[in-house]
Amino acid sequence: FLDGDVLLVDAGVRTLEVDGVYVLAAQNRLFIKRVRQRLDGAYEISSDNPTVKTVDVLDGKHAVEILGKVIWIWNGRKI
Repeated sequence: FLDGDVLLVDAGVRTLEVDGVYVLAAQNRLFIKRVRQRLDGAYEISSDNPTVKTVDVLDGKHAVEILGKVIWIWNGRKI
C-alpha cells in the first residue's frame, strides 16, 4: 500500500482464521501487516513493503489486538 491509498477494513474480523492483510494494534501503535499461518501453527507477521524486511512471529509474549481484515484497496492510479 502507498500513502494515500484507501483501504476497506472489515472491523468485524477480530480473530486470525485465514491468511491475509490485517490491521493490528500493539505497543500503542497501529500496523497493517500480512499475516499467515505457518506449518507449525504459529502466525507469522510480515510487511509487503520491499524496504521493510522484518518478519515477526506471534508467540504470545506481546499483546497484539486484531482490529480488522483488509478486504479492499483503492488507489485511484491509472494502470
